[in-house]
Amino acid sequence: MGEEPVPASAEGFSRLWKIVGQLVAPTTLVTVLLIYFGWVRTSVIYEVFGISYSTLGLTVDDLLFRSVSTTFTPVALVLLLMVVVRPAHILTVRLLRTNSFTERLVPLLVSIGGALATAIGLLGFTRVVQYSVEWPLVPIGLGLGLLLLSYGAALRGTTRSEVAAEPASRSGAADAEVGSAGGSRTPVPNGHDLLQRVALAAVVLLSAFWALAVFAQLNGISAAEQIARQPRSLPGVVIYASNRLHLSGPGILESPLHSDAEATYRFRYDGYRLLLRSNEKYFLLPLRWRPGARAVVLADDASLRVEFFR
Repeated sequence: MGEEPVPASAEGFSRLWKIVGQLVAPTTLVTVLLIYFGWVRTSVIYEVFGISYSTLGLTVDDLLFRSVSTTFTPVALVLLLMVVVRPAHILTVRLLRTNSFTERLVPLLVSIGGALATAIGLLGFTRVVQYSVEWPLVPIGLGLGLLLLSYGAALRGTTRSEVAAEPASRSGAADAEVGSAGGSRTPVPNGHDLLQRVALAAVVLLSAFWALAVFAQLNGISAAEQIARQPRSLPGVVIYASNRLHLSGPGILESPLHSDAEATYRFRYDGYRLLLRSNEKYFLLPLRWRPGARAVVLADDASLRVEFFR
C-alpha cells in the first residue's frame, strides 16, 4: 500500500515551517537575539533606579548570561510549538476527510479565530484600544492571527483540491500508472505563492521576536520592582574612604574614624546595597531606596575599601 498523498495546499503550508526553521536556525541570529533580550531587560532594570545603561560597561557575555532567565521559558514554548505543529497539521487534514461537515466547519473556525486575533492585534497596534494586561497581545495577535488566516485558507484549498482531483483520478488510470512509475510529484509553487509564504514566515518571526522583546521588558520591570520592594535581598556594603565622600540619602550613615591625617581610611559609610559591580565600578543603592533617591557609582580604586555582608 502506497503512502497517503498530501494535498498541494497542505504541502504548501507545511513548507512554511521549513522556511521558518531555515530562518531561525543560524547560530548568529540566535546569539544576536539573546544579546538583544539581555540588553532590553538590563536597560529597564537600571533605568528604574536612574542609572543609564551606557555607564554599566557590560560585555556581550554579560548580556548573554543575563538573557538566559528571560528567554528560557518563551523560547522553550516556541520550540515545543514548532515540534508539534506538523503532527497536529497532519491530524487536522485527516479529520477533514471524515465527513463533509468537518470539511466546512474546521476551516471556518480556524479563519474566524485568525480574524479575531488579527483584529485584537490591529486595534492595539493602532492604539484604538489600550490593553491593560501585561502580555504582548499586539504582536501575538498579529502573528497568530495572520498565521491562522493563512492556515484556514490552506485547509479550504486542501478540500477543494481533493474534490477537483477526484473525477480526474477516475478517468486518468493511465496517468496514474505513469505517476506511480515515475514517483510522486511535489507541487512546485509559483513566484507569487513563494513570495506569500516568505512574507508570512517573516511576519510570524517578527511577531514572535517582538513578543519576546516585550516579555523581556516586562521581566525587567518586574525584577526592578522586586529590588525596590526588598533592597535587603542585595548584598550589604560598608565603604571605608580616605577622604570624605559627602554621601547622603535615606538610611545612609557617615562615621568619621580617625582625626589623624596619616590614617589610611578616615570615613566609614553604612546603609548601601550592591546593585552591580561592572567595569571597575560599584553601583550602589541606599538601603531605604524610594523613588527619587539617588543611586551611587564609585570607582574601584585604592582610596576605597569596600566590604560586603549578608
